[in-house]
Amino acid sequence: MSFVPVTHIVYAPLNNAKLTPHILRDLAASGMKNIVLSSTVVSDCMKEPYLPECIRKWAEDAGLVFMDGHALFPDCVCPSYPVEEKRDLMINYIKMELSIAHAFGVKTFTVHTGNNYDRTLSVEVYKEAMYRSMEKLLPEAEKNDVIIALENIWTSPNTPEVLLDVVEKFDSPYLGLCYDSGHANIMKYAKRENSPAKIWWNTPEEIPQDDRILEKMLPYVVNCHLHDNCGERDDHFLPGKGNINWDHIMGLLKKAPRLKCIQNESGYNSDTLSTRDVVKLFEDLCEKG
Repeated sequence: MSFVPVTHIVYAPLNNAKLTPHILRDLAASGMKNIVLSSTVVSDCMKEPYLPECIRKWAEDAGLVFMDGHALFPDCVCPSYPVEEKRDLMINYIKMELSIAHAFGVKTFTVHTGNNYDRTLSVEVYKEAMYRSMEKLLPEAEKNDVIIALENIWTSPNTPEVLLDVVEKFDSPYLGLCYDSGHANIMKYAKRENSPAKIWWNTPEEIPQDDRILEKMLPYVVNCHLHDNCGERDDHFLPGKGNINWDHIMGLLKKAPRLKCIQNESGYNSDTLSTRDVVKLFEDLCEKG
């Protein structure tokens, strides 16, 4: 049994009144208890205001609970977005997302920052933009009783040091961190010849090498995205199919004082394992904690 609830991302669309109840019942029959409010569902709910009530009821009827969520990915929907004239639009988008998270009863909501990284700008520009955003977003998070979780990625505006600086500056119970194991593993092996900077971006910029990311983030981690890779690409493998040391990771997560849940963010929909086997894999993984 896990020391905190395990949640699973759902890759199927959940906006179809005929199909969604069946999909959710099948997931529950496979052993899932908690699922993720994905960015896809958030996007659908922005277009159709009636959907949150419908989807949540379908989930409840199936015996499933939405526990954590994820914001949209576009560059402009990012709290560190440095273009001042578009800031109000971005803030309003995230406020809407937090309201949707509240409608689903979600307690932690993960947000990417630095997706829009322009290497001609300093990291300080992004941090200042983040500060201004958080001043407006944290009251909204409190109103909706949702913790904003900033996720580690691998570019300069979302390294652990930058995220910790933001969290410590505000010292709010409605602001925390989301530890992403796959992103952390990419930074662990960043000095390899085949590092993601060279493979994906064709740029001489180096990803900062860091093999103690979870240790740094641990006091503020409120949720986590667990998936595996070999340190070269963000593959979203199931745990055990890459080279992450899961004994080490799970031992640390057990000590995280603010951790609310553990999320399966692997791309299990393209794997050969059954859904029931994937659920069992994560149950076994969490027993290591």
